[in-house]
Amino acid sequence: MALPTVAPAKSRTAASQPRTFDAASLAVLKEALASKDYATRLVAVEALGDAKLDSAVPWVEHALGDTEHDVRMAGVEALDRVHSTHALVLLATVRDDTTEELDIRAVAAGALLRTTP
Repeated sequence: MALPTVAPAKSRTAASQPRTFDAASLAVLKEALASKDYATRLVAVEALGDAKLDSAVPWVEHALGDTEHDVRMAGVEALDRVHSTHALVLLATVRDDTTEELDIRAVAAGALLRTTP
């Protein structure tokens, strides 16, 4: 499955912008997400969560289907850090997925509770 393309984040004030758009770094993360090594995929998902790029949410979504528990958990935690509408929809999907492991569903539920007014 091909990973989606990530576009530069829309202009924000310096205080609210999580990181400067860096195409070379995102290219490395895209390659790492497709790695056969689960630890490499894990590092990539964590980095995307740290970047807090809404445009990277489709990449994180891809990680939610990973065969490795830790990569899926990192995906949920990354979505929690992004807090976009798309990220919240994905967190609700994970929370409601009864085929997913309970601890991952619980982390998604906790993230949603923190964002509920």
